[in-house]
Amino acid sequence: MIAAIGLLGQFWIRTFKKDGTGFMFSSLFILGSFATTVASMFPTLLPSTNEVNPSLTIQNAAAHEYGLSVGLGWFILQQFWS
Repeated sequence: MIAAIGLLGQFWIRTFKKDGTGFMFSSLFILGSFATTVASMFPTLLPSTNEVNPSLTIQNAAAHEYGLSVGLGWFILQQFWS
């Protein structure tokens, strides 16, 4: 739906008075198209083209839980010190 709204908005882009409205509709189209592509491939991120190497999935591409928790802690500390 997001991509369809963005695409329909592109047909009327010349009638908009503000440039931001056209930018919003083009961004919606790109975001919706990307989200649809990712949702259709879930959970595979990069499909394999051969039988030797497995496909890259969300489970084997994620960092370990400990590393993610340490990164989150550093991110929170950085936000307070900046």
